Amino acid sequence: MTLHPFFRAAGLLSLGVFLGFASPSCGTPKTDCASTCQGCCSADGVCDAFGDSLARCGSKGVACKPCSIGQVCSTGQCSGAGGGAGAGGGAGGGGGGGAAPVCSQENCNGCCDAAGVCQLGFSASACGYGGTCAVCVGGQSCVGISQPTCVNANCASGCSGTDGGCESTLSDARCGSNGVACFNCAAAGATCTVATGVCSGGVCGGCRNAVGVCQPGTTKGYCGSGGTLCNSCGSGQICVNAQCVAGGTGGGAGGAGGAGGGAPADVIPDPGTAMGAEWTDIEPNDRPSQAVKVGVLQTVWAGFVMPFTTINSATDKDFFVFRTGTATQLASSSLLLCWSGMFNLLDMYLYSVDAQQHQGPLVRSWTATTAGCETAFQGNGADAGLTPNTVYLLEVRAAPGATTPTPYSA
Repeated sequence: MTLHPFFRAAGLLSLGVFLGFASPSCGTPKTDCASTCQGCCSADGVCDAFGDSLARCGSKGVACKPCSIGQVCSTGQCSGAGGGAGAGGGAGGGGGGGAAPVCSQENCNGCCDAAGVCQLGFSASACGYGGTCAVCVGGQSCVGISQPTCVNANCASGCSGTDGGCESTLSDARCGSNGVACFNCAAAGATCTVATGVCSGGVCGGCRNAVGVCQPGTTKGYCGSGGTLCNSCGSGQICVNAQCVAGGTGGGAGGAGGAGGGAPADVIPDPGTAMGAEWTDIEPNDRPSQAVKVGVLQTVWAGFVMPFTTINSATDKDFFVFRTGTATQLASSSLLLCWSGMFNLLDMYLYSVDAQQHQGPLVRSWTATTAGCETAFQGNGADAGLTPNTVYLLEVRAAPGATTPTPYSA
C-alpha cells in the first residue's frame, strides 16, 4: 500500500498514524455474497474477499471451508497432504475413508463447537480460535482475524456481560474494556486496572492473554506457562507441553495416519528502535514475516517518502511492526489514518507479538464505516490497551466496497 502527501499539507495528522484495513466480520449480506464475492462466503453470508487462509479457503462466492492440518490454501482450494498420510512425513499408511475425528486442536484450524464439530470461528454462533467456540450474545459480534473474539462494539467504556450488554462499572471479578466479554481477574488472585480493563498481579501457572487473564496454556489459541504472554500457535501447529510445535493428525480415523506438520508460523521482524521514522509501504509486506519495520511508535509520519502507502485493491493487505516506548512516550502517541474521499477505505487490526516473534492474539480492532478517517487513539495509546516497551503487529486491509487504489497519509 502507498501513501500520498495530501494530509501533511492539510496539517490534519500531526498527532499520529493513519492506517487501516478491512474486517472480515463486515461484508456483503448472505443473500448477495455468492453472486458478488470473489473470495468465499461464511455461514453468516459474510464475504472474505481474500479466501486464502487455512481457516477460510474458497473463491468465486463458494462457502468458506477450513483446510486440514498440513494443507495450504491456494487459488481458493485446499491442497497438499491432508488425507490419511500425515503431512510432514508421519509414518503410517492411509487414513482416508474413516469417520471424521472428534474436533481437537490437532485437526481444526478454527474452534470446536459444543457438538465437537470444527467451525471456522468467525461467526457469532461459533467464535474463536484454537479451543472451544464462544457463542456471542446480545449486542456482541465476532471480531478479529488471528484470535476472533465476541465484542460489543457499542461498549467502549467497559466490558460486555453474560447477556451481551455493556457493563461500565468494573471490578476485580468483572473486568475488561472496549466491549470484550467481561473476565474475572480475581480467579487467579489478580486485580483489575479499571483505567485500562487489564488484569495485573496474582499467580498464573499457565500463560496470560493480551489483557492479563490467566489461561491454562494448553490450547493452540493460548499456549504457554510461567505466567508469560500466551503464544497463539499457527494453523500448522499444536500446543504440546506449553510450547507451539509443528504437528497434527494427517486425516480421518480410518487408519493410522502419521503425524502432520504444517508450515511454521511466520517470524515477525524486530521493529528496531528508530524514533520518528517515516512509515513507508515497502512491498512485499503481505505477511507478518514481511512486516515493515517502523521503530518506536510516537507521532508518526506516513505517505511523504516513497514508496507511498496506498490501498491498491480490494484484496490488498499490508503489515507493519512497531514497539511502544516508555509510559511517558506512550501517553503522547496517536494512531489514526485518513484519506481523501467520501467512502470507507480502511480498517485496522492490532495484534500482540509473542516471545518467539510470532503473531499473537488480537489486541484491538477499528472498523468504523465513516468516510475520511479511521481513528484508533489520539494522545494516549494506553487508552487502547497498549502497554509500554511492547512489540505490536498492525495489519491493514481495504474495507468492503472501498474505492481503490487510494492513497492515505499520516
